[in-house]
Amino acid sequence: MPSEGSANHARQAHAAHHQFAKSQPTAATAAATSSIARPSTILDPDSPEVLEKLEELDDLVYEALGGNAEAVPLLQLAWPKTLANLGEPLLAESREQYLRYVVSIWEECADVGGVRDPSRAIQALDVLSVLFGDSI
Repeated sequence: MPSEGSANHARQAHAAHHQFAKSQPTAATAAATSSIARPSTILDPDSPEVLEKLEELDDLVYEALGGNAEAVPLLQLAWPKTLANLGEPLLAESREQYLRYVVSIWEECADVGGVRDPSRAIQALDVLSVLFGDSI
């Protein structure tokens, strides 16, 4: 049972000490951080620069999907940069197209009457793992 003296001495929270004050986010910092625009909201999807980056990505992805083993490591380096520069919304349509193409590769590889090429299917899976990461 608490003593009478301890009941009068209730605990209260205090503001951050001066030495830690700089590490605490301020309301202004939080507002500025939340108002930072994502790349996809400030880039024009039809601008020549964006179209050029998308074409470069297409070339690299389709080279990798076509069996060029050297293209996969290049894609591993290029994809995060492209994603950071263009943003998820601008790349969503491209990812969808790549996924459709990979499905067609898998269907070809599974076709009973066709030529089976498991290395091509594996390479396609490698490309998907770069483009979709842990989500596949």
